[in-house]
Amino acid sequence: MEPIKLLAPPDYSAEERQALIDFVLALRKSSIQDFLKQVELPKSGTKRDLRERLVEALDTGDLTHERLVDFLDSVARWGKQHVFLYQGPRSDVQAWRDPEHTLRLLHLGGHLKTSHMGSRQNRP
Repeated sequence: MEPIKLLAPPDYSAEERQALIDFVLALRKSSIQDFLKQVELPKSGTKRDLRERLVEALDTGDLTHERLVDFLDSVARWGKQHVFLYQGPRSDVQAWRDPEHTLRLLHLGGHLKTSHMGSRQNRP
């Protein structure tokens, strides 16, 4: 049996890095401060101070992108999740822009249920 090959962490673009920091800073300040405490960074200051602190920690290697992603997964598992399609085939991207097409695929995959009131709810 061959050993499992572990993949290297992805290289995050400046835009993706900014999005990660934005997602963290969109959380309640108490959640952000708890995270900063976990990674042994000062937790006081305004959100602007916290942003600068996160950027600096990423730049110096005191904080990894993976740690940020793990934190976001732990506090917002089914929260602010988005699918970003960058430079995808035009036909695929165009299809996902159609809400009915997207809802149809979610229903087929069992990821969306309709309540008795007819509203749509995400399914974990």
